[in-house]
Amino acid sequence: MPVKKDEFQPAEQGALVRGCDDVFRPVVQGALLTGARYGELVTAKVSELDLEDGTLWVDGKGQDSRPRYIVLTEEGVEFFKELSKGRGRGELLFLRPGVNRKGGRDRHVILNNTRIRLSPEEDALHRFLVERAGDLVLYSELANRLPNVAPDPRKATVRAMNTVEQVRHKLQHQGRPQILRGDGGVRFTLPASESLESEEASEAVPEAPATVFGGWMKDDAQGPIRKAYAAAGLEPLTFHELRHTYASALINRGVPLVFVAQQLGHADTRMVEEHYGHLCETAKRDAIRNSAPRIFSPVTMTVETEPEPPSRSRKRR
Repeated sequence: MPVKKDEFQPAEQGALVRGCDDVFRPVVQGALLTGARYGELVTAKVSELDLEDGTLWVDGKGQDSRPRYIVLTEEGVEFFKELSKGRGRGELLFLRPGVNRKGGRDRHVILNNTRIRLSPEEDALHRFLVERAGDLVLYSELANRLPNVAPDPRKATVRAMNTVEQVRHKLQHQGRPQILRGDGGVRFTLPASESLESEEASEAVPEAPATVFGGWMKDDAQGPIRKAYAAAGLEPLTFHELRHTYASALINRGVPLVFVAQQLGHADTRMVEEHYGHLCETAKRDAIRNSAPRIFSPVTMTVETEPEPPSRSRKRR
């Protein structure tokens, strides 16, 4: 009888990975090693992997999962090193054989001779900010510049905020922050000592092939993950449970909540405390009991006292 789980121990994770088919297995391994959402993971490109620093950049999906660099363990670095071996920087990390998808018309921003790749959406907003350099540009204005803008103004604004944040992080990774957040918008500035150019990515640029091979779409994981759970003897849940497993493992090992929140892309620790509060208490208790230093040496319960000296009678004169 399958056992219901919402987080998996190492042995169960191994069984789950072995239960995957060869094509889907790397996606599950990537999720268990990063805690990234499915949408973040399958859109990550080789160029967003930094093996020297041991990080993976993901764009973030929604307000509770912000664009960020995920710090990889040594096991994670080895996994992604093997996964990206011999691959072009413009390719997706996780491929799906038999599916060809036309690549987007990405562009490069050349900042002080350093190429930074931007998606079409990122490029559209970055160009507009450059045109309005020095001015505070409202998010509502940026939303109107997005291709295929959402009909819901609130959703369009959130999308603009997330896209600008992605651009800001990519520029900051070069050590030169130029997009400053303000009241309801952002301001782009470029010091006179720095140079900025833009070029369209083409086949002549190694990072930007005209097409990418394969790609996992929104609902592609539902069937394979159900089969993997069944093969592992676990009740079929969702791909998202792999994210819970990653977070639970960090908390159980005493990783500070602020670090767990940053790895997951949360703005603060509130959501981590809400979902993993029971684990936090257990981890705190274990950490204190196992790691706190001993202050006093063990003492015996009985205390030996010296016998009183015999009384001396006073001599009478």
